[in-house]
Formats: sequence, C-alpha cells, structure tokens
Amino acid sequence: MRFRCLAASAALLLLPTVALAQEECPDGDWFCENPPSAGDDGAAGEAESPPPRENEAEPQKEGPPLVVYTPKGSAKPSKVIVVEKPPPKAAKPRKVREWGFNLHLSGALMGDKADEHDAEMGGLGFAFRYRPIRALAIDAGLELIGGTDWNGFERRETGFMTNCLLFFNPKDKVQVFWFGGFGLSGARVQVETDTESFEERYSYFGLQTGLGIEGRVSKKVALGADILGFVRGRSDARPNSRPEFVDEDTHQATNASGGGLIRGGVTFYW
Repeated sequence: MRFRCLAASAALLLLPTVALAQEECPDGDWFCENPPSAGDDGAAGEAESPPPRENEAEPQKEGPPLVVYTPKGSAKPSKVIVVEKPPPKAAKPRKVREWGFNLHLSGALMGDKADEHDAEMGGLGFAFRYRPIRALAIDAGLELIGGTDWNGFERRETGFMTNCLLFFNPKDKVQVFWFGGFGLSGARVQVETDTESFEERYSYFGLQTGLGIEGRVSKKVALGADILGFVRGRSDARPNSRPEFVDEDTHQATNASGGGLIRGGVTFYW
C-alpha cells in the first residue's frame, strides 16, 4: 500500500517536468519529434497548379485588317459580317476530242499534155473526220470526179481516200497541216477512136499526200483548202491486155499514173 502511494506521488511530481520539456524541447533531445526539413516545408508551401481546361478554345489567328469603303457622307455600316469563301473547284480539263464532217469542191491537175485534148475534170467530195487530240486527225471519205481526162475521153470516177492529218499549230485559229494516206478508186471511161467506141472500166490503188490550211470561223465551223498529189496503178484484171496510157510517138504503154487535186470547202465540228 505504501509503495502505491509513493508511485502516485512521484507521477504527480513528474507531470509538470514533462509538460515543460514538451514546450521547450531543446535540439538534440531524443524524446523531441524531428522538425520538418526545409524541403518538406517548400513542398508543402507550393500551390498546386490548376488542372488544364478541357474545352478551352484555341486562340484564333488574326488575319489582315478589314477595310470597308463607303461613299462620303453615307451612314457607316453598323455591322460587318465576314463569310469565309469556299476554295474554288478544280477546273475540269477541256474536251479536245472532236468529230467533223467535211464537204468540199475539187479540181483536177493533169499536166501539160492534157491541154491538147482540152482535158478538164472536177467534182465534189465529203469526208468524216475524227480528231482525238489537237494535233492529229484521221478522215475518210469519197471523191466524185467527172469530165474529160488526160487522153481526151469522157470519164466518171469515184475514189475512196483515207488520210492522217498532222496539224503544225493546233492552238491557233488558222492552222496549217500535212496529210497522207492511201486510196482506192474506180473509173468508167468512154473510149472513142477512129474505128470504135466502147466503155472501159478501171480500178486503182494508190498513195496520196499534200498540204492544207484551215481557219476556224467559230468553234464548230472551219473553212479550209488543200492541194493533194497522188500516184497509183491499176488493180483490175486486164492491165496488160488493154493498157490505159500509150505514147503515140514511142508506142510505150503503162498503167501507172499520177496527178493532183485542189480542194476547198467547209468542215463542221461537234
């Protein structure tokens, strides 16, 4: 019992000492709590940065200044509305492929000796033309020629010609072109001699070439002219038994011939 009283008395005496020690707490005492370090104080003192705003709008780029011109003395606009213009659409490539129909008149060139027989032939012709690109065209058509031929006989001839045309300056309104191709033709000739009169029929295969010029009156209409030269030979069954040309002086015979045409007309394009 006495021991318990002594312990209680000692505890009552130590309480003021412990409280004083907690108030003073000199540095280095083992029972004092460690003071917070300077680093901890700095970390605790920093303010937390606010979280970024999710829907915050980006700053718009400023364009050049807008100037509105108004007549002198008139009221100033109360509001200016700016509407963004959509970008222009890409231009479609212009269609250069063309079809054409050519209609022309023709005159035959037959050499000096034709004048002795008053030879003169002419006619008309037409052709369909396909022009896939500006500088190139292909045409095919018929030539209908009639009159007095080189021998002085009455002749009617029909020819089919196919040509390739090459335009030297296809972007100009007036265009110069070269052409060349092949032709098939047939003729009916009324042969008149001192002793007999009969009709002869001939067929030919030949090549032709020439130069021409064409000027556009509008996008769909063009006027043109050309000069054509050809060489050909007979392709019928009797070229040797009845030759077409016989020299009166030397009596030499041949079935080869050549000549030319001057043509002028109009071409309609679409």
